[in-house]
Amino acid sequence: PLMREIYRDLRESMNESPQREGEDQPPQARRYGGSRLRTPRSRFGDKPKNFTYRDLKLLLPFVKPHWRLGSIAGLIALASTLVSLLIPLSFKYLADDAVLAGNHGLLNTIILILVGAFSLIALTDFFKQIYFFRFQQEVVFSIQGRLFNKLLCLPKSFFDSNATGYLMSRVAGDVFQLQAFFSINLVDIIAKSLQLILAVVILLYLNWRLTLLSFAVLPLFVITARLLTKKTRRASRAALEKTALVSEELEERLSGAALIKAFAAEHREAQKILDTLRNAFHANRKRITITSFFALVSGLINALGLGCVLWYGASLIIEKQLTAGELLAFSVYLGFLIEPAKFLANLNIALQHSFAALERVFEIMNLVPEYEGEAGRVKASKINGGVRFDNVSFSYDKQRPALEGVSFESTTGQLIAIVGPSGAGKSTLVNLMMSLYEPCSGQIYFDGIPASHFTPQSLRERIGIVSQEIFLFNDTVKNNIRYGRTGASDEEVISAARSAGAHEFISQLPEGYQTSIGERGVMLSVGEKQRLSIARAILKDPDILILDEATSALDAATEQTVRDMLERYRRGKTVFAIAHRLSTVALSDFILVLDKGRIVQSGTHERLRNQEGLYRQLCQTQLLSLDQPAIEGQKSQNAGRILRG
Repeated sequence: PLMREIYRDLRESMNESPQREGEDQPPQARRYGGSRLRTPRSRFGDKPKNFTYRDLKLLLPFVKPHWRLGSIAGLIALASTLVSLLIPLSFKYLADDAVLAGNHGLLNTIILILVGAFSLIALTDFFKQIYFFRFQQEVVFSIQGRLFNKLLCLPKSFFDSNATGYLMSRVAGDVFQLQAFFSINLVDIIAKSLQLILAVVILLYLNWRLTLLSFAVLPLFVITARLLTKKTRRASRAALEKTALVSEELEERLSGAALIKAFAAEHREAQKILDTLRNAFHANRKRITITSFFALVSGLINALGLGCVLWYGASLIIEKQLTAGELLAFSVYLGFLIEPAKFLANLNIALQHSFAALERVFEIMNLVPEYEGEAGRVKASKINGGVRFDNVSFSYDKQRPALEGVSFESTTGQLIAIVGPSGAGKSTLVNLMMSLYEPCSGQIYFDGIPASHFTPQSLRERIGIVSQEIFLFNDTVKNNIRYGRTGASDEEVISAARSAGAHEFISQLPEGYQTSIGERGVMLSVGEKQRLSIARAILKDPDILILDEATSALDAATEQTVRDMLERYRRGKTVFAIAHRLSTVALSDFILVLDKGRIVQSGTHERLRNQEGLYRQLCQTQLLSLDQPAIEGQKSQNAGRILRG
């Protein structure tokens, strides 16, 4: 069965042709920047760059800072190669002039030389590995750091379209594949090239006729390597992509472990992961089969060359034209010729995997970052609270509008409530306000100045948000609260926690504000996580505060604390609240009612609840008495809800 698998893999690899546009599209194919992704090897563009030897110059910025480490390792490798080349010549004199001649003094000298040579080789190999490992780690660390920095600078739409696990594999796994290139391959390229040149010189010195016979097999290595190069590159691309898909699915299943257990779907999901793992295994098996096949062919060529040399050399000994010691030395030096030639031919095959990884690394490096083209933009040092949307429209997929013709204006000190049914466009509106996306048409103004005049990062520094999808880091309570102001004092952290109604439960934690809350705050309840998120936004002290269903999991008492905070906090600032409770809506100065991406109503709570329209319908849906004041709707936790967005 194993032989059948090997034969099938070889046959499929040899008959495989480059993938055409649109063929074998994976179900995970995404859109990014309006371009449909064409093959499993590319999610980020129409045509990934085919990496060649000339493109190795792209690595120079990462290699230059560490050239001293690489140079020292290279010199040590050269020294080791030079010493190793003396050993076969010593065997010639050992056989002809010491053993056969019965010269004990020369025998002792040659043995001491050989012991010293082998010891020196062992010592140089030790330092060579140490220096090249440091060199490799420094270079790979630089590439990985630049790649991660580039990822974080990409727009939010990029992360909407690509799973976390997949990107983790691209940052960690693909760069890891480069380690062999910067260590073993780079060492051997230098050492083997020198070894090959010197071996040719020595072989010609020993016997030029045997040397010319040896050269006859060298073209066979080159021909075999050229035949397998493209197939190895394609197999390596497929293997890397399928390995990335494994990371994607593993991350998704582990993140959703609670849901999987709730639906008793452990075995079903485990089988899905096994199927993905099997696909990755098959792809990697094909790649290994091709490289192993080349090693097999190389070994056969090597055996053919050695057999010819030994036969002809033995014939010369019989004819008294060559000594046994010379043939012994020649045979050893022949290994110094064929082995480097085989390595350099095999290098082209081995490097295809590294080149495939480099293609994927620079595919991300070449993506346009979010801040590209910021020349001329200025930093927003202060926003007085004036926000205006002027006929703003937006679509995630360039087909269905998420917002259409939205216009409104706020002033400093206002609390603006945004309500509407699910999918109305409420979260999209605040995402546009934070410059996480660019409007397809229309303009957004801050204090009368277009948002495009400011750098997106500086705008976000002046805006605070409490998102409905709460994210907390696996860190202490204190560090999570002061994430927006890392230099805040402990007193300021506690004050913000008090304002958010979080200080009491934090004080009851085992280590108080120094308590680690686990991944995504797993040690806390939903309500506690919401209060930490509110405290984090308060401590940032932004000019504009956005509350995206920020009190959905709070009890009535805590919500009252947050409402009191809003009353104090809104002075001199502007607050936008995606509201689902009437208590928050009643506090607002103005209400925007969204439906299907459009503002269908706007006004105060009193005006809208007495007016026919969507807002009145939403109130009726929540079983609220239109004759009661809105605040009385808080008698029940579920009463007073306007549909969540």
